[in-house]
Amino acid sequence: MKAAETVHCPPNLCTVLGLIKIAAATGLIVGLTVVKIGTAAAVGLSIYFVLAVGAHIRVKDRLKGILPAIGMLAISAATLATSL
Repeated sequence: MKAAETVHCPPNLCTVLGLIKIAAATGLIVGLTVVKIGTAAAVGLSIYFVLAVGAHIRVKDRLKGILPAIGMLAISAATLATSL
Protein backbone atom coordinates (compact mmCIF):
# COMPACT_ATOMS: atom_id res chain seq x y z
CA MET A 1 0.00 0.00 0.00
CA LYS A 2 2.94 2.31 0.65
CA ALA A 3 4.03 2.14 -3.01
CA ALA A 4 0.48 3.03 -4.09
CA GLU A 5 0.50 6.05 -1.80
CA THR A 6 3.89 7.11 -3.14
CA VAL A 7 2.58 7.23 -6.73
CA HIS A 8 -0.70 8.88 -5.59
CA CYS A 9 -2.92 5.94 -6.52
CA PRO A 10 -6.55 6.48 -5.44
CA PRO A 11 -7.89 3.74 -3.12
CA ASN A 12 -10.55 2.54 -5.58
CA LEU A 13 -7.90 2.12 -8.29
CA CYS A 14 -5.68 0.20 -5.87
CA THR A 15 -8.45 -2.38 -5.50
CA VAL A 16 -8.67 -2.78 -9.28
CA LEU A 17 -4.89 -3.08 -9.59
CA GLY A 18 -4.87 -5.76 -6.90
CA LEU A 19 -7.54 -7.72 -8.76
CA ILE A 20 -5.49 -7.44 -11.96
CA LYS A 21 -2.46 -8.91 -10.19
CA ILE A 22 -4.56 -11.77 -8.78
CA ALA A 23 -5.95 -12.49 -12.25
CA ALA A 24 -2.46 -12.42 -13.74
CA ALA A 25 -1.11 -14.78 -11.08
CA THR A 26 -4.02 -17.14 -11.75
CA GLY A 27 -3.26 -16.90 -15.48
CA LEU A 28 0.36 -17.85 -14.88
CA ILE A 29 -0.69 -20.89 -12.86
CA VAL A 30 -3.21 -21.97 -15.50
CA GLY A 31 -0.52 -21.26 -18.08
CA LEU A 32 1.45 -24.20 -16.78
CA THR A 33 -1.05 -26.38 -18.64
CA VAL A 34 -2.55 -23.95 -21.21
CA VAL A 35 0.42 -22.16 -22.75
CA LYS A 36 -1.52 -19.39 -24.50
CA ILE A 37 -3.13 -18.29 -21.23
CA GLY A 38 0.26 -18.21 -19.54
CA THR A 39 1.70 -16.14 -22.38
CA ALA A 40 -1.21 -13.70 -22.19
CA ALA A 41 -0.75 -13.39 -18.42
CA ALA A 42 2.99 -12.77 -18.84
CA VAL A 43 2.28 -10.05 -21.43
CA GLY A 44 -0.24 -8.45 -19.09
CA LEU A 45 2.13 -8.51 -16.14
CA SER A 46 4.96 -7.07 -18.20
CA ILE A 47 2.73 -4.18 -19.28
CA TYR A 48 1.51 -3.73 -15.69
CA PHE A 49 5.04 -3.43 -14.33
CA VAL A 50 6.24 -1.16 -17.17
CA LEU A 51 3.42 1.18 -16.15
CA ALA A 52 4.33 0.75 -12.46
CA VAL A 53 7.94 1.74 -13.13
CA GLY A 54 6.66 4.70 -15.14
CA ALA A 55 4.40 5.77 -12.27
CA HIS A 56 7.35 5.74 -9.87
CA ILE A 57 9.49 7.73 -12.29
CA ARG A 58 6.65 10.24 -12.84
CA VAL A 59 6.59 11.13 -9.14
CA LYS A 60 10.41 11.14 -8.99
CA ASP A 61 10.50 8.27 -6.51
CA ARG A 62 13.89 7.23 -5.20
CA LEU A 63 15.61 4.13 -6.57
CA LYS A 64 14.75 2.26 -3.37
CA GLY A 65 11.06 2.76 -4.16
CA ILE A 66 11.39 1.84 -7.83
CA LEU A 67 13.50 -1.30 -7.40
CA PRO A 68 10.63 -3.67 -6.46
CA ALA A 69 8.74 -2.71 -9.62
CA ILE A 70 11.90 -3.07 -11.71
CA GLY A 71 12.54 -6.50 -10.20
CA MET A 72 9.00 -7.67 -10.90
CA LEU A 73 9.25 -6.28 -14.44
CA ALA A 74 12.42 -8.31 -14.97
CA ILE A 75 10.72 -11.47 -13.70
CA SER A 76 7.62 -10.83 -15.83
CA ALA A 77 9.73 -10.20 -18.93
CA ALA A 78 11.77 -13.35 -18.29
CA THR A 79 8.56 -15.37 -17.89
CA LEU A 80 7.28 -13.94 -21.16
CA ALA A 81 10.57 -14.64 -22.95
CA THR A 82 10.60 -18.27 -21.85
CA SER A 83 6.97 -18.78 -22.90
CA LEU A 84 7.50 -17.65 -26.51
